[in-house]
Amino acid sequence: WLKWRWGRVAKMALGGATAMCGLMGVCGYLGFLDDTQGNILNNFGGDDGLIESMSDMAIAIARFMLALTMFATFPMESFVARHAIITLFYGGQWDDDDNDENVTGIDRSSRVTISLFVAALIPSMLLHDLGVVLALAGTIGGSYLSYIAPGLIYLAVNGERFLALTERYVIAGGENARRRDLDEGDLPVAGEAGIKIEAPEQGHAPWWYYPLLFPLWTYVAKSKRNEGGGPPPGEAAGDAVAARKSHHGDGNEGMVMSPFSSMSTEAEELPDASAGDFVVAIFFVVFGVVATVAGLYSLFVSGD
Repeated sequence: WLKWRWGRVAKMALGGATAMCGLMGVCGYLGFLDDTQGNILNNFGGDDGLIESMSDMAIAIARFMLALTMFATFPMESFVARHAIITLFYGGQWDDDDNDENVTGIDRSSRVTISLFVAALIPSMLLHDLGVVLALAGTIGGSYLSYIAPGLIYLAVNGERFLALTERYVIAGGENARRRDLDEGDLPVAGEAGIKIEAPEQGHAPWWYYPLLFPLWTYVAKSKRNEGGGPPPGEAAGDAVAARKSHHGDGNEGMVMSPFSSMSTEAEELPDASAGDFVVAIFFVVFGVVATVAGLYSLFVSGD
């Protein structure tokens, strides 16, 4: 019941956001066509700050709302970036180690936060036109985060299921694939150790196996299995928390805990993915790649 409600809310939210973004994007492009800038608000002028008409007032309100959105969005983006940096470069250790030379007196999480803020503040003060930056961010980052990464992650997480379906319906050719299962008569008997067992007949890949990039999809599906016995999801985070507790004692004095340390580390059992789910995931990846190439082409090749 909860999953059904969550799915319904997610579909309504994403569907509504897609409809509104599509409507605004199409209307904005049809209004200026090839002259559309990365930040469409720049197409309306009014850079002098003077409000002489209702149109200028509407543009000023739109710019204020955009600034307010960025004001609310920046902390969330910084939170994710800070957590990723500490996880990648410090192994999830939010507090300083004993051998770290901290001459600033500022803890690690605060130093990373200040560094991210300064790294974003300086370019914003020096640059006035970020249209190219917005275009690149939308073309590369947006396509990757919205389409390519989710599709690849879904294939990797459900890799065993994808490989089984590929072997059954693509390589073997469906339910009626020619296979001969081994039976008791195939097993060697005493005194016949040199007997050879005929392996089951294997199917052959159809002609469309390579044009549809199945070698790439199967490689992604095998990536998680080829990691080779790593810790279960959440175990690494649990070890980091245990190490901090053993270093600081049972209490939390002097500790800078990760916001995710209190989350449950139990792996949730995922439902079996269907063939349609994998089709959607692969479509997302292909669509993201096409969108990236088309965006870069329009930005650097066909642009003035």
